[in-house]
Amino acid sequence: MPGLSKAWMATVFAIIGLLVGGLLTYAVFPKEVIKEVPKEVPKEVIKEVPVEIIKEIPLDATVTYLDAAIAAFIDEGLEDLAECGTEEYDEDQIVVKKVYDDWSVVFGEDRHGDPQYSVDFNTKLKFLDNDIEEKCYKNCDVSVLYREDKSPKVIFSCN
Repeated sequence: MPGLSKAWMATVFAIIGLLVGGLLTYAVFPKEVIKEVPKEVPKEVIKEVPVEIIKEIPLDATVTYLDAAIAAFIDEGLEDLAECGTEEYDEDQIVVKKVYDDWSVVFGEDRHGDPQYSVDFNTKLKFLDNDIEEKCYKNCDVSVLYREDKSPKVIFSCN
């Protein structure tokens, strides 16, 4: 029975070790947790950080911005472009042949702080006339300014 007594001795030492460890843990660690929450948060902790608000941009910016700007240019700008070369054309003989890909929309504010944006693009105009063999073209830099509660302002220069 010498094997049985060693097993009992190991079991007794394990139980004694657990009891001593439990008593030491109880004596060393605090018995209750005290939570203190300050009634007022000091002002140094709260910092005011300005946040930039990003407005939702439509998924198809071309339809929303560029197409509307081209329409405004056609409505207001073509009457000033009646001459090309030595010929004179009617508005219905002028068409937008191409709009270049480097167009942009710039958002901002006017001098009163009201929101505004401009659509800037480059276009190539084609002047149509069945009687003239040599066709006429003009390249135009166009900027259409949109302001709140006002009609769009079209500014352009052509060569």
